[in-house]
Amino acid sequence: MKPPTQPSYQHPFFFDRTSKLEDMMQQFLQMSIQNQKVANQNQKNIEASIKNLEVQVGQLAKQLADQHGGSFFANTQANPKEECKVISL
Repeated sequence: MKPPTQPSYQHPFFFDRTSKLEDMMQQFLQMSIQNQKVANQNQKNIEASIKNLEVQVGQLAKQLADQHGGSFFANTQANPKEECKVISL
């Protein structure tokens, strides 16, 4: 003999709240996915910008080296006391 089954009646208010909660969760998940896509694209843009800067700095360094015959062009002076002092913080 089967146990008596109770009707699976849910109060309309409960159903509406559940439906609204599910809708809110779906919207939240969609926005989270969209934000992650934007963040990934921003990261790629930053990496591309850094790579471009590295290339440009390399090109500038090569131009400077070519203009000055590849030698260091700063004026240096010998240390007359032949000492080295260090300051640490």
